[in-house]
This record gives sequence, C-alpha cells and structure tokens, in this order.
Amino acid sequence: MSTAICLAPARTLAYPQGGGHLWVYLQWALGLRALGCRVIWLEGIDPRDPEHDRREKVATLKGRLKPYGLAQSVALFSLNDEPLPRDLAELALDLDAAAEADLLLNLWHSLPAFVVSRFRRSAFVDTDPGLLQIWMTRGDVRVAPHHIYFTIGETVGTPAARFPDCGLRWHYTPPPVFLPEWPPIPVDPTAPYTTVAHWWGSTFEFRGQTINEEKYVSFLEYKDLPSRTPVRLELAVCLVEHYEHWRTRLEPLGWKIRQAWEVSATPEQYRAYIQRSRGEFSCAKPVCMTLANAWISDRTLCYLASGKPAVVQHTGKSRLLPDAKGLFRFRNLDEAARALSAVESDYEHHSRLARALAEEFDSRHVVARVLEQAMAGADWSEEAAGKGDTLMKWLIITGDDFGMSPGINLGIIEAHHCGMLTSASLLVNRPASEAAAALARECPVLSLGLHLELATDDPERVHAQIERQVARFLELVGALPTHLDSHHNVHHDPQVLPHVLAWARRSAVPVRGHSEIRHVSKFYGQWGGDTHLEQIGVEGLLRVLDEEVRDGVTELACHPGYVEAGFRSSYAAEREVELRTLCDERVLQAIRQREIELIGFRDLPGLAKSGLSHPGDRAPRWREVLGR
Repeated sequence: MSTAICLAPARTLAYPQGGGHLWVYLQWALGLRALGCRVIWLEGIDPRDPEHDRREKVATLKGRLKPYGLAQSVALFSLNDEPLPRDLAELALDLDAAAEADLLLNLWHSLPAFVVSRFRRSAFVDTDPGLLQIWMTRGDVRVAPHHIYFTIGETVGTPAARFPDCGLRWHYTPPPVFLPEWPPIPVDPTAPYTTVAHWWGSTFEFRGQTINEEKYVSFLEYKDLPSRTPVRLELAVCLVEHYEHWRTRLEPLGWKIRQAWEVSATPEQYRAYIQRSRGEFSCAKPVCMTLANAWISDRTLCYLASGKPAVVQHTGKSRLLPDAKGLFRFRNLDEAARALSAVESDYEHHSRLARALAEEFDSRHVVARVLEQAMAGADWSEEAAGKGDTLMKWLIITGDDFGMSPGINLGIIEAHHCGMLTSASLLVNRPASEAAAALARECPVLSLGLHLELATDDPERVHAQIERQVARFLELVGALPTHLDSHHNVHHDPQVLPHVLAWARRSAVPVRGHSEIRHVSKFYGQWGGDTHLEQIGVEGLLRVLDEEVRDGVTELACHPGYVEAGFRSSYAAEREVELRTLCDERVLQAIRQREIELIGFRDLPGLAKSGLSHPGDRAPRWREVLGR
C-alpha cells in the first residue's frame, strides 16, 4: 500500500483567482505523487457560507486540480469544528478520511490545532521565514504543535537569524519546483522581463525595527530602471480597483502594468505567462532585506525551471543562491541595470544556468528529503526506540518553578526562545503565576505542566490539594497539564505518591520519575550544602548530555531565571548561571552534533502513535529516491 500524505495548503479554496498561489502547493503535491505517495488535499471551509457559494468554491478548486489528477483528492473540514453540511460531505472526503494518512504535511500556519491533533504524525513547513517567527512572537499567529518543523528560510533557527526561533528546532528545506511541469521554453528576444506580485502588506514595529511587508515600497526604489536598460519590463500586479492609478503612475516611466488576475488566474495561465517571458525582474518585500533571510520566491523557481534567467533583489547571504549565474541578485539600481545587461550579453548561457539551478530544487528530491525527516519518528518509549533500524534520542528540557517570581518567569521564557527549554512546570498559587500563564500563551509550542506544592504532614489532604491545584491550573491555562512534578520532589514521598499517580492515570499525564521517561537531575548547582557552579556551566551540561541522555526519552530538569532584589531562595545565583548556559550557542550545537532531538511533553502522544514500515516491508519510493 502506498504512503498516504495529507497536504494542507494555505486557503486555496478561498483564493480561486490565485493561479500562482495554487502552484506553491502543486509543486509539493506533484512531487509527492511522483514519489509514489497517495495525496490528500485538505481544505477548510466555513459551513455558514451560503450553500451556492461554498459549492462553487469546491467546484472551482476541483476544476483547477483536475488537469493534474488531483480533483478527487480534495478533503474538507469545518473551520469552526462543526459537522459539515450534507451538500459538502457529498463533494469531497472528510476529515476522518484525511486523518488516516501516514503524515500531515501542513503549509498553512493557521491550520487549527483540532485538525493537526487528529494526525498520527505531522510536519509543518514555514513559507514566510522570519516573518512567521515574528508573528508568532507577537502572538499574531499561533502555530499548532507539530512533530517536526521545516522552513524555506536558510537562516531560521541559526546564529545568523535576525529574529527569534520561538523555541523550535527548524529544519531547512529548499522550496520545491516540479520540473516536468516547467520545461524550458524558447522565447522571442523582444519578450519582456516580467513578474507576478501582490503590492500591499502590513507595516509594524518589532524590537525597534520597522517590519514592512509592502512590496510596492521596494519597486518604487527602482521606478527609474526602464530608463537604464533597453529591455522591456512588465509587472503583473494584483491591483483590482487601484489598477488605473498605478498604471498612470508607472507606465510613463517605461513600465508595462498588467492586472495579475487577468494573466494568472489559473495554474495554466500563470505558467503560460511566465514561459512567454524573456526572464524575471522582481523586487522583494522590504522585510526580506531587513531580516536578511536569504529568501527566494517559488515564482522565481518557475522562471528558472523554464530556462528564464531571473534578476531579483538580494535578500541576504545564501549557501545555495548565486549572485550572477542564471540568477542575478542586486542591491541597488546600478546593480539591477548591470545584471539585465549581463543576461542579455549571453542569454543562452544564462538560460542554461537558470535551468541547472532549478534542478537543485527538483521537488522529487526536495520532497523526498522532507518525508525522510518527517517520517523518522517512532514509538517514544525507551523499549521501542531499539526496535527499529535507527536508535533515537529524545530530550525534554523542563524549567521548574515557573510562576515563582517575575525574574524566573522571564528566565524560563528566554531559555525557551533560545531553542533549548521545551517544557515548563507551573506553580499555580504564587503571585507571579498569572503572569507566567500569560507568557506561556505567547509560546504556543511550550509544554506546560503542573509543579505541585504539597503539604506532606497530612497525607489524607493530598488528594484535595491536587484537585485544587489542577482546578487552578485549568483556570489559568485553559487545558490540563502536559506533565506532573512537584516542588522539592515531594511527590516521591511514599504517602503522597499514590494520590499523585492516581490522578495522573485518570488523566493520562506522565509523572516525573514514574513513567517511561528517564528523569535526570544532575544539572543542578548545589549539593552537600555547597554551590558548584561548574556543574551548571557549559562543560558541566555537555558532560550530563554525554553521560545521561540515552536512547528513548530523557527529561532534564533545570531552574533558569533572573534573581530580583529580595528574592528568597536557597537556590538563587545559580539560576542566572543556568540561564546563561542554556542560551549558550555551543550547547544547542552540541545537541545537534549528538543527534539528540529536542521535544516537549506535548509531543509524546504523537510520537507514541507514529511508526515506520516494518523492516521487511518494501521501502516507499521516497526512500528509494534518497538511496535508502
């Protein structure tokens, strides 16, 4: 049986006139199918829309997908989690059918969590590198928890990034282009250099920087380019009622302005427009230069695959993108003019280089690598980790005492944003507890457990204490804890433990030290009544990783934080040392070198349900592509 992949695009149902938008996801879908996968195209729809409108949207999408053999692959879910009306249920697969897939490959950052959680394995692909991480940090976007996170941004999650990583481990993947659908096409020498673009976006401040998503701002810096080059320049822009304003503003300067939806409303129109072009000239949104995210457009890859050289704005240092070979990247007006001249001086050569560069983004290889990583999870228990061909090491790093003070709250969130701390344990009855819960809501992938404070002098009262603190946790967080532990580890007390385990079993929540997860407490700066800062420095932590992290799942407890004046605790100065260590780049690099996968408690149910083919099974074709 072929591997079933559920592809979740970003609102293709709601944007029927976006031929280029649809191609973003067709590149993935066609690559999946070429690798022997069965593809499900999952779309959300509002059942409150008028019946005629929703039926028309579905019919249009299926019509767009039909030439590519995907019309019968469409599955629908209700955006408000209500049952689909019968008229829609008859038109497509439903969420139950889609959720039987081996993997959810999600390219929509706002896919609801109730949908993502239905899948045994899920992978998210970030197509707005830098911007998405800023949106997440600001709370503008909440990405549902996934098992693995990919990005098309070369700098995301690296020391070179000028933006947060949101506490996630990001795996880089190039954007794909399905080469068989984009063959090189000869073109008349007088054909224009073109592009297809959206013109507007938002502008806002983030940590002292202006984040500008309005592409017209970049293009206006190059408005005089037609006077500097003999080539024809044409822009197909989504202008709608503003078309005449921009046409009269730019055409006197030598530009040709087209309505994008007139030339690219369907995938076929979009492809024809690109392939009738001499090449591409395009600017990027200002934010791409601000963040230096090394972004390349999926649209540019279509030009390159078609043998069309591309002259585009420089978006930062890249490991993959050349500056003057088939693809030219400019930083100012003079460089743009020189690049167009260089292309025309040896057009056939740069046309061949353009196609050769696109072959590096062949979706059959790009998608195969993504599948290999995304499907690499298995049963998360230590026993199961040894059953497959590859042993896995998963590490949960938990910050205790969340809610104890504003400084500790700040330290835990900072360690999370540094990419190390994946979970936190919340004290619910402290003055800073509400603030901690509010901070956690801004960190959608942080696993949040309950750090019980229990009086052990009266074991009969323990049950009531647990129930009250769980109720308070629900009030603050709005969900059950992902795990249980306790202040000063009092839950290990033989008279207390049965009550803790009884609640945990009812709620299917792991308890520290009493589950398949190995608990490591050696990252601690005191013993014997003395302070030992060397134990919580970088070398000390690396020693703990080497000695204690084994196959299966390990939890490492820590206590990062900032210490304010008047803070009363026997463990004080050590907290800031822990925080510096956790945020030291060398530690995250060492974890990657040791092939340790950082996860949170919220990832455990998905890991438990995921699985690979049995060793005797025939490998899926995407493994064959990778030479497995």
